[in-house]
Amino acid sequence: MNGGPPENKTDRCCIQFGNHGAGIEASERYKIDEAITLAVMVVENAQRPPWARRLERAKGRVIKKGTYGIMQVTSERPVSDSESIEIACRDHLRGMRIPTMPSFSLGMDEESRSRAASMGIDVSAQMRDLQALGEMILRYNPSERYAELVAGVVVQIDSEQGGVFSDTYQAGVIAELDRRRRGASANSAE
Repeated sequence: MNGGPPENKTDRCCIQFGNHGAGIEASERYKIDEAITLAVMVVENAQRPPWARRLERAKGRVIKKGTYGIMQVTSERPVSDSESIEIACRDHLRGMRIPTMPSFSLGMDEESRSRAASMGIDVSAQMRDLQALGEMILRYNPSERYAELVAGVVVQIDSEQGGVFSDTYQAGVIAELDRRRRGASANSAE
């Protein structure tokens, strides 16, 4: 940023909670697409604003174990926002990448898949990447609504940064959630 007014919504939000730099640095260190780290920070900040995190740290003087910091990581003691970013990136988000698959490939018929394969595009591998990314977010926080919120923010951040992102990621997360719902319905019917 150039010292002027923030250029986009993501920068304004990250400036508000003051951890933009820590998120970018941890993303680089742990090979995470920064849009993913920043999206988790934005969603967690909205769900647990700074005033609530201050109360948690105060509570931590009496009851040590809890979730702390902007990334809401479980810790045996209170941790700062910066420490929580480091812990979350190191222990939970490490290696998360946004697949670079064109959005048209999600709805491909068999003929289109064959044509894509002849052009060297491995759609099945890209779909597995999308599924894995959705599952990683769900492991970080098992709430389907949370995964949808993070996916939406990732799309916004990546598009603001001029990334290669399309609706692919969000569609992949939604497809994974639908798959889980169908599996849960099938299991409950048995």
